[in-house]
Amino acid sequence: MAYDQFQNDRATPIRGGSPVAAGEACPTYTRALWIGTGGTLVLVTDGGETLTFQNVSDGVLLPIHASSVDALTTCTDMLALY
Repeated sequence: MAYDQFQNDRATPIRGGSPVAAGEACPTYTRALWIGTGGTLVLVTDGGETLTFQNVSDGVLLPIHASSVDALTTCTDMLALY
């Protein structure tokens, strides 16, 4: 099977990423968020639910399907991984 057949399957490995900042929409659904500098993370899941993570540490990979990062987020140096 060709790799392209799996590109939209959420169980496959991460195939790309892009920077995302507080108040921005993710370019596509995420498989995970990389948090470079920790703080508070407020995000909207791809299901539309708003979640708040307090005291996120530096250098954390959060396996979550997010559609956007809320402006209330204090974390920085984030990557949306897909």
